[in-house]
Amino acid sequence: MLFCFFAAQTFGQRNQENTYYPSNYLNKFVGEWKWVSGADTVILIFKKVAVKIPAINNSYWEELIGCHKYVNNGILIESSINDSDSLQYYNYENDIGTISMLGMDYGDTTYVEGTITDSLKHKFNKIKLTYLFGNPIQIRMQLSLKGAKVSLPGKPYIPGITLPTDIILTKE
Repeated sequence: MLFCFFAAQTFGQRNQENTYYPSNYLNKFVGEWKWVSGADTVILIFKKVAVKIPAINNSYWEELIGCHKYVNNGILIESSINDSDSLQYYNYENDIGTISMLGMDYGDTTYVEGTITDSLKHKFNKIKLTYLFGNPIQIRMQLSLKGAKVSLPGKPYIPGITLPTDIILTKE
């Protein structure tokens, strides 16, 4: 009976207010990553930030926030690299960065998933980064369309994805 009381007290408690949930496995994704193929270049820059989630007892979760630059055939197509110095100030109320990945460890810490802004096509795409062990240090970036296709007034849906959809980037 004493065991049942102890178990109920230990496992039956809810998360406390302002709990901090670290995601140390995100550290390997932090930094600058680059892919070059001829006159095409993709640069990703990531920082790890703690984000307050009011809906989960005002808890803090670590998240990867990033920005990107895409050059196609020597022509700049998209760039949010100017935001890279401000990424540590990210929160859900400001509009810093174009890549967001919440640090949720589901057992496999070799990859993270989130969203990336396709500013040319006015939409968010799904992004998956997989850490590739070896030398040089690399990640695989895979982009795909999110499930729903929504057209807002004045902004019709534009099919496709602006960035390359499956590339290997090297840590700079």
